[in-house]
Amino acid sequence: MTTRIILLIVFLSLFLNDITAQIYQYDHIIFYPNGSQYIHLSKLYVGNLGEMLKGEVLEAYVIYKNQSFFIYQVYRNITFDIPVERVNLSVKISATKIDWDSWKVTYTVINNYDREVPVNISFPPGYNLKNISTVIPGHSHISIDLYKRSSSNTLYFEDSYISYQIPSKVEIIYSPSIPFSIEKSNKVVNNTILWIGNYTLYNNIDVPLNANIYLWVEVDNRSINLGNISNIFLPPNSTYSVVRSIYSEEVPVFYLDMYVWNRTEGDILVLPVLKLNNTYVIGVAKVKGEVFHYTPPSLPGGRIRKPEKPDKEEKPPEYRKKPEEDREEKKEKPPEENKEEKEKPTGKTREEREGESNIERERTYLIKKIDNPRDAAILSLSIFILNIVALILLPLYLPPNIVDDTGALIHAYRSVRKIYVPEGIELKGPLPLNIYVVRPRDSLVSLVSRTFNIPVNSAKALVTAIEHGGILKTGDRRTYEIALKLGIDVEFVE
Repeated sequence: MTTRIILLIVFLSLFLNDITAQIYQYDHIIFYPNGSQYIHLSKLYVGNLGEMLKGEVLEAYVIYKNQSFFIYQVYRNITFDIPVERVNLSVKISATKIDWDSWKVTYTVINNYDREVPVNISFPPGYNLKNISTVIPGHSHISIDLYKRSSSNTLYFEDSYISYQIPSKVEIIYSPSIPFSIEKSNKVVNNTILWIGNYTLYNNIDVPLNANIYLWVEVDNRSINLGNISNIFLPPNSTYSVVRSIYSEEVPVFYLDMYVWNRTEGDILVLPVLKLNNTYVIGVAKVKGEVFHYTPPSLPGGRIRKPEKPDKEEKPPEYRKKPEEDREEKKEKPPEENKEEKEKPTGKTREEREGESNIERERTYLIKKIDNPRDAAILSLSIFILNIVALILLPLYLPPNIVDDTGALIHAYRSVRKIYVPEGIELKGPLPLNIYVVRPRDSLVSLVSRTFNIPVNSAKALVTAIEHGGILKTGDRRTYEIALKLGIDVEFVE
């Protein structure tokens, strides 16, 4: 839980504060120290194109990696599955023993993109560096030397973590809504009525548009095609008009069907994600660890040089025995397995020994009766005081409740837990004594509110739950769903 919170805060603070894109590619990727990688899945996330594009958008298409994705609800966030492709970043890790008690690890990140890529790397504990942030130029690499004091001939370099963002472009084709008009007039020509329809399109936004229109008229229960016009160019804040006419003694009705579009480019960021239990943390990828071995040089006669102060050999955590396993090994074997070792043959017959082994063992327990009324009173008073102390201290050790409005606060009244209220949330009515006002980070609150499109108060409560832990109580359905996806304990208050 702590690792997930730290990584999430690192990502939000280092990356999203400077991100203006609303389209992302998420790769659940694991890097390996030999330069290879494995991508479990890739997602394309399109967030609220309606705020990004000009005009009132009706529909849109995102063209990415030779695929077209139809955005039927441009004012909502939509996620698509996309084919997995190799990321043009790789990590190589090597290690050598430079002295009898020192190791040197060379950590190399290779950028095979045409553009520079900013990265942040968090190294395992025990080395001279904890983390580093840098920018790798295109078709280049960086190498970081790490040092560790250890006389062991085996070094286990544990898992590390890398954050990066790769900018790219997508093509967006969207259809805005623009006004139009149809004006109808008539005049008599050669004793016949000539009906005239004047069609006008108005581009009232500050981007150029293209349009296809289909014109027809209905008269006397008939539909008459008046023609199609394709690829009409509409400069910003311009109009386009076309006139069609028919002869008819009946009153006609002129119709127009049009499709208007603009083609533009949008920014996209390629980001890694890390899976922790059932939660995905955006912006971080794992780099698997590696075990390195050192073979000391041979002395004359085939002997091996040993260090002056040998340490225990390092082992990866998965190979180390757990304390439970050590305790199990120290336990005595069951009597039926040790019988032959502990018991020497006696003069008893086999039947007698078998009969003795079937006798149920008896255990004796000492029960002390308190006859002195004074001792009984002291014991009862001690138990009472312990219960009172436990009741007082219980809220200090239980995870707190976190509320975002008055309704959630009323629901939290029934609990003995501490209640965290983010600063700035106004609550009505009497307030309980176990309420605490906390101040979440303003930058994270603003970012979470914009990113997930939730109320500011709910964003404050969500950030408080991430930073402090506890149970989030909210009456906002979207906040409840987002908290579930992030792995936060949450309760929905009706």
